[in-house]
Amino acid sequence: MTDPVAKILNQQLFGGDPFRSEPQHSPQFIDEGWASYPEVLDTVIDTLKPRMIIEVGVWLGQSTFNMLERALIHDPATSIICIDTWLGSPEHWLNNEWKLQLRLKEGRPDIYSLFVDNVRAKGYGDHILPMSMTSLQAAKLLTELEISADLIYLDGAHDKEEVLSDIEKYWPFLPVGGCMIGDDYCDPWPGVVEAVHEFKKDREDLEFVHSRDKFVFYKK
Repeated sequence: MTDPVAKILNQQLFGGDPFRSEPQHSPQFIDEGWASYPEVLDTVIDTLKPRMIIEVGVWLGQSTFNMLERALIHDPATSIICIDTWLGSPEHWLNNEWKLQLRLKEGRPDIYSLFVDNVRAKGYGDHILPMSMTSLQAAKLLTELEISADLIYLDGAHDKEEVLSDIEKYWPFLPVGGCMIGDDYCDPWPGVVEAVHEFKKDREDLEFVHSRDKFVFYKK
């Protein structure tokens, strides 16, 4: 079987497995975060049978694992590129209840280590490439690596400017027939709605579908 692209890129970028842990370490899966409604994701994955998925906005990996487990049914070499700063969003810092989820340690969120342990606990290290950086930085690096993706899932920023930037920056990674899905396309997040409408206006290279709180773009 061909190695997943994520395993090859982990070797190229990190010199090995970034999820490798000491023998005495027993990672515990933390069931926390946004697993996302799986229906539209399952449907798209069953149709596209993606070998490469890009996810922008990861947190502890609930959506990551949902997508990967579904995709592995169809292709045992599926990879997911996980892009996140793992530093939280403005909403986390401004909401006292949400701020607790940052697990601040010496003034810095301690989230990435929990994501890594979740990957270890699931045993998916060969299928996941972690990119701990901004979505803009990651897009530049992935362009240099000549990456393309069958499915792109956006669940990072929520203000219009950043959401629109993510859509514009990651749209070129999709081949014709690929799909981009974005979360929080709903009234509580008007910035997401505005960005989607601005991007799709007068475009003829996409088909737009609204599924619950998701926007779906099929590339034509």
